[in-house]
Amino acid sequence: MAYCRKPAVLYSNADGIGCSDGSWSSCKKKYRQYTERFHHDHDLLFSESSRMKNYSSQLGTVLILNSVYEYDIFQLELLYFGRNLNFKNLHQSINRLILVEPELASLFVKKNETEFFLISELERAVQCAEEDEDYFNDDLVNALIECEGKLYHLVSKRFLELRKAIKTIVPEHGFKLMDYVANEDEQTKIVSQILRIKPVEEIYLFDKIIGSVQSIYYLLLVGEGLGSVVLSSMQQSVTAKLGENVEVVIIGHSRIWIQKNLFQHQAFFKEIMQPKNRVHQFAVYPQIHWEDPHVKCYPDLEYYFRSAKVLYESYLALRKNGKKNSEGAELLFNHTLMRVFRTLVFSKSSYLPNYATPFILWKLIVHLEPELEKVEFMFGKYNEKNFFGFIKHRLQFSHDFARASKKDLKLMDEILGLLVDSLTQSVNKVLSAS
Repeated sequence: MAYCRKPAVLYSNADGIGCSDGSWSSCKKKYRQYTERFHHDHDLLFSESSRMKNYSSQLGTVLILNSVYEYDIFQLELLYFGRNLNFKNLHQSINRLILVEPELASLFVKKNETEFFLISELERAVQCAEEDEDYFNDDLVNALIECEGKLYHLVSKRFLELRKAIKTIVPEHGFKLMDYVANEDEQTKIVSQILRIKPVEEIYLFDKIIGSVQSIYYLLLVGEGLGSVVLSSMQQSVTAKLGENVEVVIIGHSRIWIQKNLFQHQAFFKEIMQPKNRVHQFAVYPQIHWEDPHVKCYPDLEYYFRSAKVLYESYLALRKNGKKNSEGAELLFNHTLMRVFRTLVFSKSSYLPNYATPFILWKLIVHLEPELEKVEFMFGKYNEKNFFGFIKHRLQFSHDFARASKKDLKLMDEILGLLVDSLTQSVNKVLSAS
C-alpha cells in the first residue's frame, strides 16, 4: 500500500481510473471488507468446531480446528508477505512467520528444532481420521482451542497494525519500486500470442486481477472457428510465452452465435462487449443488435440444477454405502463438479458455456462471485500441483482402479458439499425472482 501513492506514479494510462492517493479515506472500504470477510469466515469455521465439541466428537472438533489453524496461518502469511508461502506443512509456515512475528513463538511448545507439539497433534488427528482410528484427549482439545484464540488475536493485531500504517503519512521521496509491475506491455504480449494461433475479429478484456505473484486476464474472443482445441492452444501459448505468473481465462464465440442466442445470453455479452473493454479489433464490424427491452432469463436452469443434484445424490449414496469399496466415487466427483461449475456460471450470469475446461469454468465463477475464491484453499489440499489439470484428465476414459485416499475422499465430500450449497442458494435466488 505504501508504494501505491500518486507521488510514486511513473506512468498512468489516460483511460485508467488513476492511482489511489493512499489515504485512509481511499482505503477504508476495502480494508473493512477484507477484515469483515476474515472474521466472518473464521467465526463460521470456529462455530462448527464448537458444535462438534458439544456433540462430544473429539475427532471432529480437532479436524475442524486443524482447518481453523490453517486459515489463521494462511491469513498471517498474506498480511506479512502479501501471498501464501505454499510450505508443505504448518511447522514450516510458523517457523517462517516467527522471523517477522516473534510473539508467535510463545504460542507453540517445540517438539524438536523444527516441529511444534500442538501442530503435530493436529496432524495426528488427520492421520487417525484417514485410518478410521479413535482420537481421545480432552485436555489437548482445550489447549488447541486456547492456542487458536491467541493465534486469532495475532491476526487481529496485524490488521490493526496495517490500519495504522495506512493512516501514517509516507514521504514523497525514497520509494522503492515493486519487483513485479503489471503494465500494458504484458497485455500486448497476451494479445499477440493469441493472434499467432488464430486471427480473430475482436478481443474484449472484461476483467483483470493483478496480484504480487500472479495476474489473471479475462478475455472474450469474437470470431469464427473458436473451438475448445483452438482456445486451449491459445491458453498454452500465453503460458509458454509469459510464464505461470500470468493466467488467461479465454472464452470465444462467433458474432452470429452471440446474435442468435441473445434471448439467453444478452445480459452477459452486452456488459462485456463495450468499446472501453475492447483491446483488439481487426476491422470495423457490425454491432450486435441488442434486444431492447430485454428480460434476463435462465431457460432450463431447473433442469441443469436437477441434473447436478441427482448426480451429487448418487455420489453421496456411493460414499454412504461404499465404506469398503469407494470405486467410482472419484468418477462421480469429477462429473458432479463439472455440472455444478457449469450450472453455477449459468445461474450467476445467464451464460451457459458449451465446452469449457474446469479451470475456465471455475475462474468464471470467481469472476462472478469472488467470495467463492476461498474454496480454492481446499482444491490445493486435494491436489496441490494442478487441481484443474487433474480433474480434466480424470474426466477422460480410464480403465484403471481409483487411487483416492481416505483423506482425498473426505476433501471431495467437503468440496462438493460447499459448492452444491452455494449452487442451491444461487438457483433458488434466481427462481424466486422470476
